[in-house]
Amino acid sequence: MKKSSPLTKLAYSTAIGLALFSGSVATYGLTKFAPGAEWVVAAMGLLFETGKLTSFALVHKRMPRALKAALLLTGTVLMGLNIAGVSGFLSSSYEKAHIAAQATSHVAESTAHASASLVEKQLAAAESNLAQARTALLKARDDRGRQKAAQAVVASATTERDVLVGKLAPSRPAPSSPPSGSSPPPPGRTRAP
Repeated sequence: MKKSSPLTKLAYSTAIGLALFSGSVATYGLTKFAPGAEWVVAAMGLLFETGKLTSFALVHKRMPRALKAALLLTGTVLMGLNIAGVSGFLSSSYEKAHIAAQATSHVAESTAHASASLVEKQLAAAESNLAQARTALLKARDDRGRQKAAQAVVASATTERDVLVGKLAPSRPAPSSPPSGSSPPPPGRTRAP
């Protein structure tokens, strides 16, 4: 009996490992084409791989040309099924990743809408507080102490409103320029809404 070299052993081991790995990936991919019949497809995949390897191993033996052609055709068809199985595996992985990305995107979008809605409610409350503070400022014209307190409330409400508008600004389109003819309020005073 002829002793095989380490290189021959390595070549055979690599070929068998590659056949096992590609066959298992292709068989797993083929199971994705028939949900509910995974065991049947897995058994067929095992038989397909065995048939493919056997048909290509027998092609170099002495036999009639018609039989060789049939073996080559069988091996080629089984290689096509192998490619289809790998495609099923890859498309299944892509689908899972795509669905997960869509779910994450949907959750992020819903959270952003809820956050914007909350900020809009807070902005409406701040606008209401600012309007009440401005009304109190107008009523306090005759009393210096009440006027200073009202101006402090107006300044505080304006700051609160501006912070909320700043939070909401990224989700809204840019505001248009103020109407012509309007001038900014003098320092220390705020314009009524």
